[in-house]
Amino acid sequence: MANLRASDARISELQLMSPAWMNGAGRWLLEPIRQIDIARSADNELIHIYVTQEVKNYYDPSRTPAEILELKNQHTVYYTNLS
Repeated sequence: MANLRASDARISELQLMSPAWMNGAGRWLLEPIRQIDIARSADNELIHIYVTQEVKNYYDPSRTPAEILELKNQHTVYYTNLS
């Protein structure tokens, strides 16, 4: 979307529409995104990490706490101050 926008347009906020299996709320949620990171799992799978305004982390594909500790080459690809 950012690459297709008009020169005078701007993206003011990203939101994550997350399914119940990802957010644990039992339903779909729409939440503002503060940060997006990418990382590699121990088996070299690409993992997207979404950090919400409330600083909840969602992993796609989902990971166990032990697998999260093993992530490598994590770096931020998007960040905004949502104050």
